[in-house]
Amino acid sequence: MLKADFDYDGVVDYALTGKKGNLFVVGIVKGSLTSKSKHWTLKFSQDAASQGALCSIADARISIERFSKDDENPDVRKLPGKSRGINLSDKSCDSFHIYYNRKEKKFVWWRR
Repeated sequence: MLKADFDYDGVVDYALTGKKGNLFVVGIVKGSLTSKSKHWTLKFSQDAASQGALCSIADARISIERFSKDDENPDVRKLPGKSRGINLSDKSCDSFHIYYNRKEKKFVWWRR
């Protein structure tokens, strides 16, 4: 489980992973962990030929990622100064860079 302010509101959030059938799931919980906490889930399949899938679910891991004003993604360059995101990597394909999109009010991703 990761802890950081992933939605830039000054409150610590949580990110964790799991598997559901043949999917790898990243769950993000806003603020304190209660039954009423707002949460998001991102699901990833395994398919080396797909830009939206992992190459290996078995090897997938998440870690905290620091963003910078020099990042290639224009949305990320607009994030608050010390923004944190989630890096999803399986060590075989390009990582997913997961961040909170304030305009859409949800977590989204991109790959380099």
